[in-house]
Amino acid sequence: MDLGPALTEFVENYKPKIDARLQEFLESREEDLSKKGFSGYYDLLRDYVSRGGKRLRPISCLASYLAFGGNRMDEILTASLSVEFLHNSSLIHDDIMDRSNKRRGGPAFHVAASNLIPGVDDGGHLGISLGILGGDSLLEMGVGALISSGFPAEKVNSAISTFVSAYRKLIEGQILDLALSRSVSPSEDEVLRMLYLKTGALLEASLTIGGILAGAGDEELRRVGRVGKRIGIAFQIWDDYLGLYGDPAVTGKPVGSDVREGKRTLLVVKALELADLDGRSLLLSALGNESLTEEDLERVREIVREVGALDYSLGVAEELVGEALAELESLRGSANDSHLEVLRDLCRSVIGRNR
Repeated sequence: MDLGPALTEFVENYKPKIDARLQEFLESREEDLSKKGFSGYYDLLRDYVSRGGKRLRPISCLASYLAFGGNRMDEILTASLSVEFLHNSSLIHDDIMDRSNKRRGGPAFHVAASNLIPGVDDGGHLGISLGILGGDSLLEMGVGALISSGFPAEKVNSAISTFVSAYRKLIEGQILDLALSRSVSPSEDEVLRMLYLKTGALLEASLTIGGILAGAGDEELRRVGRVGKRIGIAFQIWDDYLGLYGDPAVTGKPVGSDVREGKRTLLVVKALELADLDGRSLLLSALGNESLTEEDLERVREIVREVGALDYSLGVAEELVGEALAELESLRGSANDSHLEVLRDLCRSVIGRNR
């Protein structure tokens, strides 16, 4: 993944600090609750959150904070954890709803939790139950990170409002995703709306929360929020591309899982629109077919490529990145340019990656 020079230096400098603060936060929570018999549960949560990930959202929050002149590093490191916890909360719940057993090269949380309590006959149901609770716990931790950050109450309240709004949008995005997967051929606008709610809204919130805590003005917050919205949608379009054409050894998830789950990605919806009758019939028969063969999956890839849906979708992602860069340009003069360059690199990095 080519991060660009400014973002690379920023990540090398701040990601270890974010990871260290994440460990401190989780360990303090574990110490508080181990006396109540919940240590194993929090061990699993700590392992899940610590397993990897790009830390894209807290990095975005931190870069936005510094771009708007923030200088309280100890406080923002804690506050930036909020969006990482919310992201992981949504992943745990997504894996349950999508019946996914793997995440980041390891077991999904609900799978890892299925044998947490000895003597339970139905481990699968136990895992799902603890997975629901695990996602909820991470949501609570996200609010807790903002409350305990040490910023003034009025800024924390505004940040929490943005956080809760993002959570609502994530829920609505998941509902829309479930609905669209049962629609024969949803519109492109419906798919883009779903991508915004599921992915763009959280990056929008990450950048906005950083700006709020730094004291940015309302117009600056709107502009940096639009940056997050656009690169979030572009990120998910590229993620869907990797889900169909990527190398599972690199991405950490099985190729074609979106097709087998019947997800209406932009790639699929555009292919359904452009394919001939035979191609459309093949695509519809493949969507939601859990026993899809590798040969059938390869034919899906061929159709998406041949009808121009692949080029079209990646073109939409590139256009969104261009719009995000234009928004950042409009902030020149009202934000620190060295950290705006970090955000420019962030915009460029969401497409072209291999995982």
